[in-house]
Amino acid sequence: MKSIKTNIESMLVIFALLVVAFVISLLSPVNVFLREGMNYTDQSVFQYIARIIEHGGVPYRDVFDHKGPLIYFINLLGIKINYEYGIWWVEFATLFISLCGAYMISRRFLNRPLSLIVAILSFASLVGSFAYGNLTELYALPFQIFSLYFFVEYHQLQTTSNFKVFLCGMFFSAVILLKLNLIAVWVVFLICIFVSMIRKKKYRFLLSCILYFCIGMLLLILPFVIYFWINGAINDFIYDYLIFNTIYSFGNNTFISRMSCIWSFISVPITFISLALLVLFCFVKSEHINKKLNFIGLVYFIVNLLLVTLSGNVFIYYGIAIIPSTIIPLIEAFEAFSKGTDFHAKFKKTMCITTAVLLIALHYSFVYVLFNRNIAENRRRLNNYLELNQYIETYSKPDEPIICYGNDVLVYNFSHRFAASKYAFLPYRPFDNLFLDEYLSELESSKPSVFIQLMEPDERIMMFLNKNHYRKIAKVDWFTVYANDK
Repeated sequence: MKSIKTNIESMLVIFALLVVAFVISLLSPVNVFLREGMNYTDQSVFQYIARIIEHGGVPYRDVFDHKGPLIYFINLLGIKINYEYGIWWVEFATLFISLCGAYMISRRFLNRPLSLIVAILSFASLVGSFAYGNLTELYALPFQIFSLYFFVEYHQLQTTSNFKVFLCGMFFSAVILLKLNLIAVWVVFLICIFVSMIRKKKYRFLLSCILYFCIGMLLLILPFVIYFWINGAINDFIYDYLIFNTIYSFGNNTFISRMSCIWSFISVPITFISLALLVLFCFVKSEHINKKLNFIGLVYFIVNLLLVTLSGNVFIYYGIAIIPSTIIPLIEAFEAFSKGTDFHAKFKKTMCITTAVLLIALHYSFVYVLFNRNIAENRRRLNNYLELNQYIETYSKPDEPIICYGNDVLVYNFSHRFAASKYAFLPYRPFDNLFLDEYLSELESSKPSVFIQLMEPDERIMMFLNKNHYRKIAKVDWFTVYANDK
């Protein structure tokens, strides 16, 4: 009878996590209930490169971008499922798996209801940051959270299996192949575990862990290295993903921009509360607070925040990477709440009120974002792209390349066209000047039928348009459309 009750409770938890994942996924601009899948700027690039791969091209060699290669193959999976909405299904699955991981970590300390609350609250910041959809930070979450689970489990048991170490190495590689600054969970916890094993003289076990971690890591990285090597794209991969990313990350970074960026993420309510809890528990004396885990959690939170804000750019979806850092402090708070008889009654009352306010605010924030920003914005953008697409279809054939001068790759995905240059988009100034010569050379060779101007043109761009007799045919919101009558 008890096992039946346990199974029913487990099924209810799974159902609840599915519902939460589904509700959050509705914020995605490519969800199945919106007409046409319409990603935003960076997210459209990932889908476009997936299309390039589908047609035999190779990332970095045939099309420029500076994100990790795994994101393109995730998008390839999405468009194989369904061109317009397949990516949403991948997002939904990613959210569900990540929520399950957060719940599993919580269950090592709390009962089912409180673990469910912790899982939901730790994902609260997604209401403000997920509306862009198709994000590297999102796809990294399952790997980060399940690695965090392995680390927390080791902290409790002081042992682990070779298979889990192997998986941890694979997960580390997966995140490396998505985005380099999302590796804080491994940086902090691996150092802590390494020091712990050295102090306890577990040298044989340490060597075994290093071996299996490296095997798991290489098993995922090597296929990508071989793929780029065989296709003559290894140098392009190194430059675009490693060298250009370094230039991009530190090119406009100042102390003020970095501090502003850090504050923009700390000021998110659930993030601020989590950090405050970590600091508070360093000074609170209670047998129900794990001081060691709390301190490691604080270090992890700070390192993660510093890596996330490395570029000094304030893009709200960067904050998704902070989600795993909020799990430990929330667990500590609810564990102290549920077990701490030595805590003052006011603390418990504050916990109840804070949780209730956060859940209510989360509900209303979700409704606002979904209806006022997501649906309304999607409708406005859709009308613009439908009108723009009419001109593209009128002045170019389906197999003819076009070009959008600026940073909007959705133009190609929406019209099912390809770019007339390796540089389907140009990064914002000053980075566009790094590629302009090659860009113009490719345009001179291909003479795209349609030229769409998005950003203020360079003098050489205007010379190209005049020289090749392009004429202005339309102005669609922020797009200026030129046609070349061949």
